[in-house]
Amino acid sequence: MSLKSEKEFPKEDVEEGLDEREWKSREGAKTDELKKATIEEPERRWKPPPPTWIKCNTDGAWNKDSGEGGMGWVAKDHQGNLVWTGARKLSRLRSALEAEAEALKWAIQTLSGFGYAQMIFETDSLALKRLISGEETMSLTLKPLL
Repeated sequence: MSLKSEKEFPKEDVEEGLDEREWKSREGAKTDELKKATIEEPERRWKPPPPTWIKCNTDGAWNKDSGEGGMGWVAKDHQGNLVWTGARKLSRLRSALEAEAEALKWAIQTLSGFGYAQMIFETDSLALKRLISGEETMSLTLKPLL
């Protein structure tokens, strides 16, 4: 058995290697040229609340295999100063959405209990936002939470 190539390669491609020539000819392969790092300010996405208000960001996490998760929240004033924070482990959860709802519920209860009346709550869960705003119907398991 013999293998036969239908394409003939030029002698110079075989001797030096076409890939090697292409690599050497590229601008990026030159070592005498250094690129300077650019220093950019990170995009600031958190928007402060109005003066005399506090803003609370909540989050929840869930592990499907164990049914466990966690939740947390951070409350800041209009200058971005930390006012209160909370985090705890959760067990016997049925979904990530349930963890998100538990985090929001706990933050509302805690901050209301501290006497705050002017509060803004923010979640990263679009599904939870839609349920609260009535854009989607709520399951029976989540109704008691919200």
